[in-house]
Amino acid sequence: DVTEITRASLNVLAEDLDNNNRIEAHKTIPVWLLARTSVPLATYNPSDGTWKDMSRYFGAFVTPNHPEIMRFLRKVAARHPDMRLVGYQGDADVDAQAQAVFDALKTDAQIVYVNSLRDFNPDAGVKSQRLRLPAESLRDQEANCIDGAVLFASLLEALSLNPAIVVLPAHVIVAWETGPQSGEWRYLDTTKLDKNFDFALKFGAAITKAVEQQVADTGKQDLLYRWPLRDLRSNFGIYPLE
Repeated sequence: DVTEITRASLNVLAEDLDNNNRIEAHKTIPVWLLARTSVPLATYNPSDGTWKDMSRYFGAFVTPNHPEIMRFLRKVAARHPDMRLVGYQGDADVDAQAQAVFDALKTDAQIVYVNSLRDFNPDAGVKSQRLRLPAESLRDQEANCIDGAVLFASLLEALSLNPAIVVLPAHVIVAWETGPQSGEWRYLDTTKLDKNFDFALKFGAAITKAVEQQVADTGKQDLLYRWPLRDLRSNFGIYPLE
């Protein structure tokens, strides 16, 4: 229910259960509650001065079962040549289903790029930003790169595909597995909704390939994170916020 940064109090009571519940400590600490749309990017470890990546939690903002997402799937299906969405069943054309998502977001939802990042987080030990939930992006018809990626991924997961959130330096795109357990991925930049599907697909593949080359040249693995939703759900227990 928290939609904006809010002051609260944390009440801590420690009792000795082996000594007649004697109170060992009792204190009240003022804390800030961040808005539910505030997503952690990284947390600071003061013991070694490093930042820990938290981008896997973008997966919580992928909300395939939200009623607005489920309703929008009808418009996605209408953009598919066969007027249906079958996921990985049979010899399904997965890219055609992804294109139907792209076309519906472009034409029906009319999503435009708007970059709203500020979440007013006062904690210098946590890097965070505002992230629109997919239903909010559909309602307001706007999204930045992360907003668009979690929206696109929500629709792909809703139609039973395995999407991934791909985190690049200063950018986030979406990907999907070409078949169940295929290990082959397509990459798409959702900020290119003003172009066509093929352009967004080629652009996403090109920037991913460029960063993969950077990783190979420098050995810096933190330049690229690909978070398949299937793994985030099963291995990390990161489930939809709504």
